[in-house]
Amino acid sequence: MKGKNVILKMNGVSIAAAKSCDVNVSASTIPTASPSDGDWEHSIPGRKSWSASCSHLVTQIADSVAMVGQVVTLTFQPVSDTTFAGTVANPTLTTGSAPLSGTIVYDTTRKDFLLKYTPAAGVVVYFQDFTFKPAKITGAYYYDTVGGKCYRWTGSDMQEVAALTGSAIVKQWKGTFTLGNLAQGSYSFEGSGALSTPS
Repeated sequence: MKGKNVILKMNGVSIAAAKSCDVNVSASTIPTASPSDGDWEHSIPGRKSWSASCSHLVTQIADSVAMVGQVVTLTFQPVSDTTFAGTVANPTLTTGSAPLSGTIVYDTTRKDFLLKYTPAAGVVVYFQDFTFKPAKITGAYYYDTVGGKCYRWTGSDMQEVAALTGSAIVKQWKGTFTLGNLAQGSYSFEGSGALSTPS
């Protein structure tokens, strides 16, 4: 996965022009060594914790400062430049039909992309064979513009790329204003509770 395929949302809103993002997940350790263990320490896993940070282009200074100390919901959402379930203008059908304009949908039964074409009111036609073939671009990411989810073509089926979400406290915001450059900011977050995949 490339960095451009991940966006960070704070309370459901993408952070403006996020330039980079770091997520750190760690677990504490609990010492269990006894005098009979000799020279070596022994430990067991303890509680987990997570934190995150991101840098971004500044749009509103006051809004950014006001976020410090608030509890927010962070979502790390995979996205893609390639979309389906969106309108595709004039795809070329391998059946030799005339160029059409339709909507791409994914059929879980056929495990293939279909072109949904409406030639007349109340009439819906699906084409299975056209040039939009993910099998030719194995491993690419596809974003469902209707469902808002990201998928990865495995070569035989679509696999959902799950997002991560969790509550966090905005610990710090830092603004950098350099003469001649765009203003940049950075957020630091401390997780509060689990960082998990939404159901």
